[in-house]
Amino acid sequence: LVRVRECQSLEARIRSSLEASCFVDAVVEYAQAMNILKSLDGLTCAETLGQDLRALLWDLMNSVEAVLFKVCGDFKPEEYSPLFDAYMQFGSEVKPLGDKVQELFLRSVERQTEGMLRLHSMTRAGVTENDDAAAARKARMPYKELCQQLSPTQFFPCFQKTLEVLFALLTSHHRMLRWHEEQIEAMENKGDDAGEIQARVEVYEAVIGALVRSRRAIADMAGARIAALLQASSAPSSGQYKAVLD
Repeated sequence: LVRVRECQSLEARIRSSLEASCFVDAVVEYAQAMNILKSLDGLTCAETLGQDLRALLWDLMNSVEAVLFKVCGDFKPEEYSPLFDAYMQFGSEVKPLGDKVQELFLRSVERQTEGMLRLHSMTRAGVTENDDAAAARKARMPYKELCQQLSPTQFFPCFQKTLEVLFALLTSHHRMLRWHEEQIEAMENKGDDAGEIQARVEVYEAVIGALVRSRRAIADMAGARIAALLQASSAPSSGQYKAVLD
């Protein structure tokens, strides 16, 4: 009974940690609760507690991923470092951090460029009921088709902001890569537990590898977005203009 109450107490603490965005604490508490749950194997209540904890893990992962997605868009070490520590605690229960970062950068390129396009394609003066119907229709259009809907006055602001968004994402990508390299350099001068240092260095190196591999995919997706915009009927027809961008 004491172990059951302890597990329930940890479950409540996990929820509190999630609400406070203390992800490392939440992961540690989750691991403690799972260890207790193993000692309750065979009890009827263990199955219910296990289901509750698995649901909490899902909530925890969604919360961490949401913050990580934001950090990929604008890398800040003070926001990323706790997420890195949380992934260190997760271990093999979740997708490796390097794979997740690679996935989220590509998702950032996709969502931010699409968001910029939809914003500008629906920016018009004098919104009427007919305009609302057109907006609903545009909301369902794929990216390339929506590019063709841009008017000349919508094209230039959209194109400029898209380039700015892509530049910001590439800059963020570079800062994240450099941060991991700096952490490895700092680890070399530490005399702490060798096993823990090695484990962290391995994750740093794995993320670096994923970031390096993702460069081509990010560049290809960004290039495809720019190409789709330049194929819009409202884009300048000057070959020299497009040659400079190429």
